[in-house]
Amino acid sequence: MSNQESTTRRVKVSFNGDIRKTKLPASNCGVDQVRTELERLFGPSAAYGSKIRYSDEDGDMVLICSDDEVEDAFCQAKEQGKTLKLFVENVKVDQKIPPIQKPTGEATEKSSTSPEESGNFSFVSNPNEKKTEQVNKRKLAFEEQRLKDRRHERQKKKEERKKMREESREEHKRGGCRWRGGGHEWRRQWREQRKKAKQDFFEEVKGFLGDKKVIQA
Repeated sequence: MSNQESTTRRVKVSFNGDIRKTKLPASNCGVDQVRTELERLFGPSAAYGSKIRYSDEDGDMVLICSDDEVEDAFCQAKEQGKTLKLFVENVKVDQKIPPIQKPTGEATEKSSTSPEESGNFSFVSNPNEKKTEQVNKRKLAFEEQRLKDRRHERQKKKEERKKMREESREEHKRGGCRWRGGGHEWRRQWREQRKKAKQDFFEEVKGFLGDKKVIQA
C-alpha cells in the first residue's frame, strides 16, 4: 500500500444520477471536508442545501449530519468490505411570500406615511418555511435516535458474542467437550463393547461349526 493510499480513503458519490469516484482523508474527516469535496465535484448545489446519506448493513439510508456519523459510515463500509458510497440529495424549498393586499379608501390615506417616518416596521413571515424547518428538525431527531439505537444494538450483540466465547472456553477447561478431556473415557468404553461383541460373534461361529449335527447335515 502506498503512502498516499494509507492517508486517504476511496469514496463513490452519487448526485442527480451521476456517479464519481474520489478520495477523502483517512483521519479527521468530517462533514465540512465532505461538503468541500462535493463542491469540487458537482458544484455548490451539491455541497450546500443538500442531504448526504449512506446505506448501512440493513439497507437503510442513514442521514449524515455530524463528523461522528461520517466516521461511522466509513466503518460500516469497511466491515462490509466495500467502498463507501454517498448519496447526495439536493433539497429545494420554495419560499413564496404571499402577496400583500393594497389598502383602499381611508386605509390608503392612513397608511400613506412610510414605515421609516412612522417608526412601525412589519416583517412578513413565510409559514411554509417554518413548517419545513419543523419537519426537518423532527426528521433529524428521528435519524439521530435511530442511529443511537442501532449502535446500542450492535454493542449488545458484540457483548453477547463475547460472553458466548468465554462460556465456551470455560466449558472446554472443565472437560465438557465430548472428544476431549472426559471424552477419552467414553471412547475407551465404546471400544471395549465393540471388542466384546466381536469375541461373542466368533465364539458363536466356532460353536456352530464344531457341532457334529451341523457337519453331518
